[in-house]
Amino acid sequence: MNNLLFLACGVISTVLGMIWFGPLFGKQYRKYCGVTPEMERAIRNDPKAKTQMMKSAAIAFVASVFMAYMLSGLIETGQIFYHVSNLAAAVAVPIFMWFGFVVPPTLGMVLWENKKWGHWFLVASFWLVYMVLAGCLIVYA
Repeated sequence: MNNLLFLACGVISTVLGMIWFGPLFGKQYRKYCGVTPEMERAIRNDPKAKTQMMKSAAIAFVASVFMAYMLSGLIETGQIFYHVSNLAAAVAVPIFMWFGFVVPPTLGMVLWENKKWGHWFLVASFWLVYMVLAGCLIVYA
């Protein structure tokens, strides 16, 4: 596998996140997080908050690259040992991985942190879309 492919997956995650938690579902996401317009303005004007956001974005980028790397290994395993087609590898493997490795730990948001189901759904569905997009890139690039 080409390392640039994994970096491209990190870029996809970042861009998707900017769209997903911005124009698509940002208003609802901020409501779930309890972020008021006043808080948002204060964050935008605070250099420390901007620095922290950049650090968080960098860590999220690295985590997405690592996730793509792990996903590629599972896709390759499915193709070699189970003879799954490219489409099944690109879509089904990420979906199964999402059900097995994203859904269970993120349910803690609802079960233990008292977050709303809608909040969980926004976060979990972001990861599902990212993983399927990354799977398609890994298989078809």
